[in-house]
Amino acid sequence: MTLPPHSPAGLLGVLLALAPACNGAGNGEAATDAGTAATAAEPDTSAAATADPDPTTTATPTTGTSTADGTDTTDATGESTTAGTTGEGAGELLQKCMDTATLPAELNEARCQCNVNIGLYPDVATCLSFIPPDEALTPCGCELYSQVPEVEEFFDCMTQPYMQIVMCTADVVCAQDPAPLLACLQPFYEQTKDCPSLPMSTTAQVEIQCNMIEPFQCTSGEQIPETWQCNDIIDCMDASEEKGCPNSFGCADGSEYYPTNDVCDGYEDCRDGSDEADCP
Repeated sequence: MTLPPHSPAGLLGVLLALAPACNGAGNGEAATDAGTAATAAEPDTSAAATADPDPTTTATPTTGTSTADGTDTTDATGESTTAGTTGEGAGELLQKCMDTATLPAELNEARCQCNVNIGLYPDVATCLSFIPPDEALTPCGCELYSQVPEVEEFFDCMTQPYMQIVMCTADVVCAQDPAPLLACLQPFYEQTKDCPSLPMSTTAQVEIQCNMIEPFQCTSGEQIPETWQCNDIIDCMDASEEKGCPNSFGCADGSEYYPTNDVCDGYEDCRDGSDEADCP
């Protein structure tokens, strides 16, 4: 059975990666079960990773965005997109984005200090070098997000919990008991599990325009980052980026894709149950 990669449960799994290793108001992430022994993973703490991809969401790198003068533009599907962040409003959103962008970095500092304390890395700088940078909430990315009014709800929802967990994980002391770290993580999970997503169409723009990812042209007309191909998440309206991918199973109704090792595993992942049909 596969959890969506950015589901609340998936996010908690990421945040718990260090739980078995850290004691004291630990650091904030994980890739292992809280009951397993202490090894630290390299988690993604970016704000982008908290967004739940909508399987029906489409994206285009240069169209369908809100403009600073408040005009509507139309995306590749012909649908009008939200516009209207002007002047002071866009500036406030830009500042919220930049403020939010600093918080995962602070959390990584605490997490890496924990890793150093338990001897997994010689120093914090070495540990940080193994954590991929947040490529969504960069100045370029924040400029794009600040033109989309609905992202304000995301930043308002995420910022305070991040500030609280950063404070909770400060001055970390590591040992084998994960309970104090879990005490920091659980409130964060509870407060953020219902936060809205960043709009995937804008995230696609960030990937293509800011991070210079090559675009993939959907046969239905949209463009998405080529790195979104063959990830078992439908981004193109016609799912063209998921068709014919190796090690991927398409549900009979065409609405979902899952890794082939999820087929006949005793759990129905497809809504139509086709991944468990005709199993021995």
